[in-house]
Amino acid sequence: MNSQLELLINLQNIDIELGKLEDNYKKIPQEIDQLYHICQQIKEEIGQIKKEVDQHNKDRREKERGVEIENDHISKTKVKLSQVKTNEEYSALLKEVDSVKEKIKKLEDEDLNLMELIDEKQKNLKEKEKLFKEEEKRFQDVKVEKEKDIEGFKKTIEEKKQQRESISSSLDNKILQDYLKVSKNREGIAVARFSDGICQGCFLSLPPQLASEIRKNEVLIKCPHCQRVLYWEG
Repeated sequence: MNSQLELLINLQNIDIELGKLEDNYKKIPQEIDQLYHICQQIKEEIGQIKKEVDQHNKDRREKERGVEIENDHISKTKVKLSQVKTNEEYSALLKEVDSVKEKIKKLEDEDLNLMELIDEKQKNLKEKEKLFKEEEKRFQDVKVEKEKDIEGFKKTIEEKKQQRESISSSLDNKILQDYLKVSKNREGIAVARFSDGICQGCFLSLPPQLASEIRKNEVLIKCPHCQRVLYWEG
């Protein structure tokens, strides 16, 4: 096989590996960040539930205070009952007492509803806090593993770059520049396998005479359609 062609094939293989390695390397911070945001979202939900519980407790205190005020109202009204002199005044005070009792019942019902709502929120809060602990542990465990992966990727990428530099320095400069140009225009693939009369880069057929020359692997031959350098594996 032509030595420059062999170098190009090796360079292409390394560039493909580098591309995959760098893609996976870039994904790691995103994966860590995704788990972090899951934890933060649960934490925000916990904070919101606590705010709601605090507000409901505040509302309960207001209801309880309202009941106290209305009970005091009834007590004062009952004192007045013993002092009235006419049936009309007595009836009016009784109606007032009944009206206050209705108010008290409404406040007590609202207070009971708030108690039930608080119980439900507290239950939900416990579930969220348990989930947060689980997700936080998962985040920390994954973070440690991913940070190890990052170091591994860095080392492997650096090794591949050194290999790439070694191959590039052995290539004829014009051939290297052509490779880089085609690679840029053809989604990173500048060298393609030739098989069954077809360029495996653009999947178009080549003339039989050209195909015969490609199979020799003696010179650099470009696909007339996509300009990729072609090689034959046999």
